Amino acid sequence: MKRLFAFFAVAAIAAISAAQTIYDFIPGARQGDVQSMYNLGVCYENGYGCSPNPSQAVYWYEKAANAGMPEACVNLGYCYEKGIGTKQSYAQAAYYYMEAALKGNPGGQANVAYCFLNGWGCTKSLDSAEKYANLALNNPQSGSREKADARNCLAEIKKARTADDDDDWFIPAKPAVATKDLPLSDLKAKAEQGDAEAQYNLGYRYYNGVDGVSKDYSKAMYWFSKAAEQGDSIAQHNLGVCYYNGRGIAKDKDMAKYWFEKSAAQGYEPAKEALKEF
Repeated sequence: MKRLFAFFAVAAIAAISAAQTIYDFIPGARQGDVQSMYNLGVCYENGYGCSPNPSQAVYWYEKAANAGMPEACVNLGYCYEKGIGTKQSYAQAAYYYMEAALKGNPGGQANVAYCFLNGWGCTKSLDSAEKYANLALNNPQSGSREKADARNCLAEIKKARTADDDDDWFIPAKPAVATKDLPLSDLKAKAEQGDAEAQYNLGYRYYNGVDGVSKDYSKAMYWFSKAAEQGDSIAQHNLGVCYYNGRGIAKDKDMAKYWFEKSAAQGYEPAKEALKEF
């Protein structure tokens, strides 16, 4: 799939007076004051009243983040994203952005939206990206920067859906040869008699609207289910497709994963690829 790239926003820097130095915050930080720990991290990252010391910035951001401060989570996530004062890690960046997002921080929401958009440190999910971008956009705490990031992310999501729809990522495999060319009435008869291959091929016709039938996801889902329950690995994969994309049934990623796993266990490669989405 096409990869999209975007820049993250760093959390707003705490308001620190030009007259203040690290020595104003060290006592409080050492005593466990969360704001002091965060401010000390800001000083070390930006060289306020001291020489820049990225590793010390990460140390104090982590202290504040682990104490529950969402702004520190965002700044720590940014350090991991860019490899500032620590080894670069999208997984760690996504973790701390999500920690901030779950606490209602708009910067965390916007940044984790980009993680989901691009699959950075997490499973790519346009639905999740859209969810968190909208949370950031509508968050009463959002400033102009967070809103701009959220709008940009939503624009990228729209492009991604247009250029590379999720549905295209799991196109059902082409039908097996034996029954695919049967007249529709004969194919239906064999399917109703319990022939798994015929059931699969009939589902394929309904899914794609070909060979004498109109597109009908509900009927496709029905026949894929019949074949899948008999152990047909391709039908199991395609049933996962239906659940994943909400074709003929409400979206259910747990059920999608279940059927992809069934298919993958039989060695069907597209199902193995599909499981990478989870």
